[in-house]
Amino acid sequence: MVRRLILLAILILAIFLRFWQLHSLPPGFHLDESYEALEAWRIFTEPAYRPLFLTGNFGVPAINAYANALMFGLFQLLGGEAGPVAMRTTAACFGVLGVGALYALASELQRMSQKAHLSLAFPLFAAASLATLRWHIHFSRIGIEPIIVPLLWTSALWLLLRGWRTGHGGTFAGCGVLLAATMYTYQAAWIIPFLMLPIMLLLWISKTESAPEKQAIRARQRAIGLGIAGVVAILLVIPFGWYVWQHPDIVTLRPSQVASAVGTD
Repeated sequence: MVRRLILLAILILAIFLRFWQLHSLPPGFHLDESYEALEAWRIFTEPAYRPLFLTGNFGVPAINAYANALMFGLFQLLGGEAGPVAMRTTAACFGVLGVGALYALASELQRMSQKAHLSLAFPLFAAASLATLRWHIHFSRIGIEPIIVPLLWTSALWLLLRGWRTGHGGTFAGCGVLLAATMYTYQAAWIIPFLMLPIMLLLWISKTESAPEKQAIRARQRAIGLGIAGVVAILLVIPFGWYVWQHPDIVTLRPSQVASAVGTD
C-alpha cells in the first residue's frame, strides 16, 4: 500500500512538471513543432493523406504526427482547438507514460534479480529519477518525437523481460509491436531493435532454472516467444522497409547532416 502511494505521488509530480503552464512554457513555437503541426493537421483533415514518412524538414518518421492528429480530434471533441497546446499535451502524455514504463521495467528487473538483490525501492527510485530529470521534462513539453523514444525502449524491454520470465506469447508479441514502432518514430530510435539482440543473447546464456526439466520447458517457451516477437516486428516493419527500399536516401540523410570532415593542411 505504501509503495503504491509513493508511486502515485511520483506520477502526480511527473504530471505537474510536464503540464504546468504548458501553454506558455517553453515560450514560442519551434520550427520542428510547426512543421509537424501542419502535417498532423493535414492527416487529421485529409482522409487520403496517410504517410509512412514525412519528407519535409529533412525527413521525419510519422508516428508523432499521427499522435498529434488524434490529439487534435480529442481537443476539438472537448471544445478546445488544434494547435500548440494540443501538440505539447501529446508530448507531455508520452513523458508521463515513460515514467510509468520505467517503473514497470525496474520492477521487472527487481523481480528477476536473484544475485543482485535489488532493493524494493529500486523501481520507485528509477521512476522518481526520470520524473525529475531535466532533459525528460524538457522534451515532454515540446511537440516533437524524441520523447517517444525512451517510452518505446523501456516498454519494449519490459515486455521482453516479462515474457522471458512468464513465457507468455502475447507479451513477446507486444514487444515485437513496440520494436517495430521504433522504426516509425525517430531516426535515433532505429538502433533499438539492434540493441535488443545482445540483450536477448545475454538472457539466453544466463540460465536460472536449476532443474533440467524446467530448463527445457522454459527454453522452448522462450524460443517460441522470441520467434513471435521477431515475426511480429518484421511483419509490421515491411511497409516502412518497402518505403526505404524505394527511397534509400532517407537512411543516410540525418547522419550526413551531423557528420563532419576534418581536413589537414
